[in-house]
Amino acid sequence: MEKRVKSYDEFSKLFENSSAVENDTVGIFLDDLETKFKKHFPNGYFSGNLKSFLGDSTITIRIGLISDEKDTPNGIRLNDPLNIVLNISSEAGDTIIGNDLLLEPISTSLSVNSSHTMTGRVKIPLRKTTGSLDKLGKTLYKYIDKMVTIVKDNIDDIYGGADLDKKYLIIK
Repeated sequence: MEKRVKSYDEFSKLFENSSAVENDTVGIFLDDLETKFKKHFPNGYFSGNLKSFLGDSTITIRIGLISDEKDTPNGIRLNDPLNIVLNISSEAGDTIIGNDLLLEPISTSLSVNSSHTMTGRVKIPLRKTTGSLDKLGKTLYKYIDKMVTIVKDNIDDIYGGADLDKKYLIIK
């Protein structure tokens, strides 16, 4: 039987509790993902956050080779040669801990030197995927392994690699 909320205070308390569970679940998910990433890229950049707006929730994950923004070309985070941006979003009105989540790749490439243009890109392919947070986590673990292989295969051709501190090119 459905419980009806009788007051704003009751609604607010209910919302706080569900938000806390969501934040804890997403925090654990992002911590696990960062641990996996840092295992292979110890000096890499990882950022993940949860945004909720009007009942919809989105996790944005950003990954790069360079942990310290001042070491990126021109001190701009988007100039990191490994620029990965992924979104995980819920269906309208659902929470991020539901089963109908969408993993959407926004930017998934490595900048490399090119003989024809100033810079080229090597795609690190990832398809849109749906499922639970657990399923998407497993997909992202495999994606990080694929990322390691592609970065290692192109380590000598990374755009601006000659100017990077060598600690950022340590990939395990």
